Amino acid sequence: MPKVEHVVELVQELPKEEMAENEFKIYMSGSIYGEGFTKTAYQLACQLGLYCIDNQIYIPRFNRNVSKNEAESYLEKWVWTYYIPNPYTKSFAQGCKPLPVLTSIIKYIEENPDVRNLEQVCQDIWGEPIGNLANIKYAINQYSKAVRVDGHNNITLEPNYKEIMTMALERNNKRAFFDSLSTPSGTGNPENKQSVEPAGESTKLNSQEYSYIAAIKTKPFLILGGFSGTGKSQKVKELAFATCPCDGYLNVSETSPGNYLLVSVKPNWHDATDITGFRSSVNKNYYVTDFMRFLVKAKQYPEVPFFVCLDEMNLAPVEEYFADFLSVIESRKKKKDGTIVTDALVPASVFRADDYDAEFNIFMSLGLATTNPEWKPDELNALSKEEYAQAFIRQDIVEELKRDGLTIPQNVIIIGTVNMDDTTNSFSRKVIDRAMTFETIVNEFDNSYFAGDVALHYISKPRSGKLFISDEVRATQMIEAGNFALTDDEKHKILEFINSINNDLEGSPFKISYRILNETILLYRAKKEIQKIMDEEGGFEDGVTFNTDLDNVFDEILMQKILPRIEGDYEKCNKCLTKLSTRADDNNWKQSMDKIEFMITRFGKDKSGFTSFWN
Repeated sequence: MPKVEHVVELVQELPKEEMAENEFKIYMSGSIYGEGFTKTAYQLACQLGLYCIDNQIYIPRFNRNVSKNEAESYLEKWVWTYYIPNPYTKSFAQGCKPLPVLTSIIKYIEENPDVRNLEQVCQDIWGEPIGNLANIKYAINQYSKAVRVDGHNNITLEPNYKEIMTMALERNNKRAFFDSLSTPSGTGNPENKQSVEPAGESTKLNSQEYSYIAAIKTKPFLILGGFSGTGKSQKVKELAFATCPCDGYLNVSETSPGNYLLVSVKPNWHDATDITGFRSSVNKNYYVTDFMRFLVKAKQYPEVPFFVCLDEMNLAPVEEYFADFLSVIESRKKKKDGTIVTDALVPASVFRADDYDAEFNIFMSLGLATTNPEWKPDELNALSKEEYAQAFIRQDIVEELKRDGLTIPQNVIIIGTVNMDDTTNSFSRKVIDRAMTFETIVNEFDNSYFAGDVALHYISKPRSGKLFISDEVRATQMIEAGNFALTDDEKHKILEFINSINNDLEGSPFKISYRILNETILLYRAKKEIQKIMDEEGGFEDGVTFNTDLDNVFDEILMQKILPRIEGDYEKCNKCLTKLSTRADDNNWKQSMDKIEFMITRFGKDKSGFTSFWN
């Protein structure tokens, strides 16, 4: 069996674009394998489906390097497609010779038509109990087409099984095998939808979008504010299209990539049931939401950013319907293996409950694929404990849900859009403190409007997930682990910034705490990381301005974390805003200076007005 590190290494060395077969061989002679590539490495890479030679053209599986997590997911798919349905098996029984699985089962059924139980059939053929019966059942149903095994393990021969057996997939048909690995493990394309081809190679991002990315990498919860029609919701979808892989599963909708979910907030939301579901009082079921399904789907693609657009999030009081999320987002913790975990958004007891209706299965409702695609909930629920433990392709996610509950995956990004007008609810400081806040403003229109449409389409080279996915939580832990270093001068400047801002806010209810100090350092580090990633990928697009200096970070922290907290009348806000204005002017924090000036003018000449961050 190949290992994860083999896949990572081979993908790193293989070309990332199509080319003639002879060019491919020349290219690989310059790899770490040298002339020896045509031996073991060549065969292993082909057997793994990492490339295919079709009509003397080299076709790559991946157009970029892959992480260990991606390689592990790919290997899992490979195991199901190649290793498990391999035509020979070897028993531990003494003297048992390798026998072809499918043909042996069919021959046995023909000779013993009264015995149809798969477990008994395998016992008789190989002379011992079969431990991975669910795997064999899945392989038969998925690949044979000549034989079906139902939820009670009873075997049925298809009427035309003999004809089908003569048409079985030729294992030496490398292109057919290569194509069979096009969908990710555990998900598939259950409705067999036609995938949508990419409409371009890449997407150009602008300076503002890179500011969004830096904030996302700092903390995956953003608020985009502005009046209606400024493109807030559309911007979230653009980022999803820019990062969505064309894998035959996530790219099956023309209008909505598979890593994007639109949640339209309703004014009558006053609890979390429309987000995290609820146990029905009418029947013995659990109401599973699209949000829950989306989180489970995201767990199956850990390297792909998954975007939730919480549209018009302040039509209802955010603290009421989103209270659980606001608490859980603050529980984020980085483990020793580098992954970030949270407390449960939906408790584990929901997934361990054994008193649901016989025709309801919560894991199937969450979209997890079973090893037998024809199982119905009642058939699945009727399996023995041992069989049920192997009933899902992503059994690891099932066990995680039962053990930890439904947590927020590291790759999920929540972006709420808001219109601040008389029809909406204002934000409490609890919400503002937990988010990175932006305001979308439409400036004067010019000819750039006609330069091209927004990039709401798939691309063949999606943006790397590492550009977006938050990978640090606590600045002190990050620094102690050696993942980022601050000079003494940088430490002094950061502490001076936080303390001076708090001095300016003295006597007001808007003073800041450790959370903003922590996120100031994380934003600084995120900007440095993004700069590094883009340098490795050839640099930013023409016209993009991306500053990583501390003064720019301070300006953005004021805009994203501090000024949105300040709202009220002249007596409450003017003193601190005046002090902040002077400090912003002294340090040339231009964004903040302009915004503070706007906020002060809202008091009016008679100082009777009410000010806030929002236009």
